[in-house]
Amino acid sequence: SLTVEPETAFVGDKVTFRGVLNSLGEPLVDRIVTLLLNHSPVSSVLTGNDGVFHGEVTLPYLYVPEMTVQALFYPVGNDIGRYLGSSSPAVTVKVLYYDTRLNLGVANTAYPGRELLLKGSFDYSNNPVAEERSLSVYWNGGLAAESAVAANFSLEIPVAANISLGTHRLTLYVAPAGRYGPAQSVAEVEVTKIAPVIEVDTPGIALLPFTQDIRGKVYSSLGPL
Repeated sequence: SLTVEPETAFVGDKVTFRGVLNSLGEPLVDRIVTLLLNHSPVSSVLTGNDGVFHGEVTLPYLYVPEMTVQALFYPVGNDIGRYLGSSSPAVTVKVLYYDTRLNLGVANTAYPGRELLLKGSFDYSNNPVAEERSLSVYWNGGLAAESAVAANFSLEIPVAANISLGTHRLTLYVAPAGRYGPAQSVAEVEVTKIAPVIEVDTPGIALLPFTQDIRGKVYSSLGPL
């Protein structure tokens, strides 16, 4: 048998377990019982004079809805051939953590050799807001920048001058931190060259052979060139 308390806990918190190991109603004393968490061994304890075993385990930082705890006994030494191995029913522990959503705002177009502005925010619903998170930015799977950012942030990342033109995948990933879960946001950005615009002002009347004053300007959608 096995009981676990509490059956709802945050990642990183401890839960206690208690159970009894017996055979045909008789307690098995000084036997090793192994505790499994999500089917992996995490702790071993000895049974007492009444066959009772107890202890505690720490929930790992796995950001999943639930984990299972189970007690396992398998015979060793003189118990081999005398007792069969056995396991308790699995106890489900509901796992709590602060879910994180990453909202990303970025231009659809980027230009070689220029900075790309990223604006974002974290949504924690009704949970406490983290003061700072570790953010990683990836271009096509390769790390482009890392920074510690607040709940609302803006970040400029360089676009290589020799980057290939076309569609590129931009991924922002925030690492988990304690009770705060990870988050990710993905966007596609079109890398293209800047199209210059030339405007020329010429006089309405040209008098030859005199020199004419011709003026103009060159600019793009990003401003003067």
